Amino acid sequence: MASRKILIASILVLAVIAFAGYLFKATVGDSKNPKGSTAVATQTDIGIIDMNKALKAHPKYQDLVRLKKELNSLTAQNEAAQNFTIDNQAPLVNQGSLDDAMQQKQNEKLIAKHAEISERLKRKNKELTDQFGKEFEAEVATINTYYQPILFDLKLKAETANITEEARKELNNKRMNLESERNQKIAQKQQEFNNKLNTIMQDETKKGEIELAEERKQIEEEAKTERNVKQEEIDTRNNQAMTNQNEAIKLDINQVTKGKETIIYKEQEIAVLEESMNNDIASKVAKIAIEKNLATVLAVVQVNVNAIDITDLVIAEFKK
Repeated sequence: MASRKILIASILVLAVIAFAGYLFKATVGDSKNPKGSTAVATQTDIGIIDMNKALKAHPKYQDLVRLKKELNSLTAQNEAAQNFTIDNQAPLVNQGSLDDAMQQKQNEKLIAKHAEISERLKRKNKELTDQFGKEFEAEVATINTYYQPILFDLKLKAETANITEEARKELNNKRMNLESERNQKIAQKQQEFNNKLNTIMQDETKKGEIELAEERKQIEEEAKTERNVKQEEIDTRNNQAMTNQNEAIKLDINQVTKGKETIIYKEQEIAVLEESMNNDIASKVAKIAIEKNLATVLAVVQVNVNAIDITDLVIAEFKK
C-alpha cells in the first residue's frame, strides 16, 4: 500500500516540472526500501555560460568583426585628417556598458519572478499530492475491506478443505480472478487521482505562465522608459563633448563633423548588432534554463560552484 501511495506522488509531480524549472524527487518505497525510508536525489539549479565562446559561435559574429574593422578604419582616417591632439575632451559614455547593465537588471527581475512562481507551484503540488494520497489510501482501504475476507476464505478453503484437486484448482482460479478484479479497481482509482491532480496543476501552471508573461511585459516597458532617459543623457553628453572639442581647436568643421557622424553611425550599428546578439543568447539561455530546471545562469564564476555548463547547448540552438 505504501508503494502505491509513493507511485501517485512520483507520477503527478511531472506537472510541476514542465514549468517550474525545479526538479522534485518523490520519496521511493518498495520491498527493497522499507516503509519510512527515503532516497532523495538532488540536482544543481545553477548554470554557467562562456559568453565569449557563445558570442564567437553566433551566426552574426563575423558581421560584428567586419563592422568593428570598419569602425577602426574610420577612426584612424578621422584622426589622420584632424592631425592634432585633443586635450581635455569629455569622455563619451559607453553605450554598450549601459545596455549590458540594463539587460542584466531585466534578467535578474525575471529570474526572481520565475523562482517565485516555481516555488509556489512546488508547494501547491505537495499540498495536493498529500491530500490526494490520503484520499487514495482511504479508497484502497474500502476496496480491501470488501475483497480481503472473500480472498482469505477462498485461500483457506483451497489449502485446508478436504476436496478434490479439481475443486481446489477451481477455488484458486476464483481467488486469482478476484485479486485481479481488486487490483484493477485500485488502479482505476489511482488513475482518477492522477488525472485530477494533473488537471489542477495544469491550470496552476497556465496561471503561472500568464503571470510571468505579464511580469516580462512590465519589466520591458520599464526598461524601455529607462533606456530612453539614459539615451537622452548619452546624446546630451556626447554632443556637449563634441562641441567642447570643436571650440577648443581650429579645424575643418565640415570634414571632422562628417567623419564623426560616420563613426557614430557605425558605433550605433555595432551597438544594435551586439544588443541583438546578446538578446538572442539571453533568449536561448532562458529557454535552456527552463528545460534544464535552472534557477539562474552565471556568465562569470569567481568561486568554485556546482553548476551545469550550458555553453554548447546555447551554441547548438544557433544551428536550429
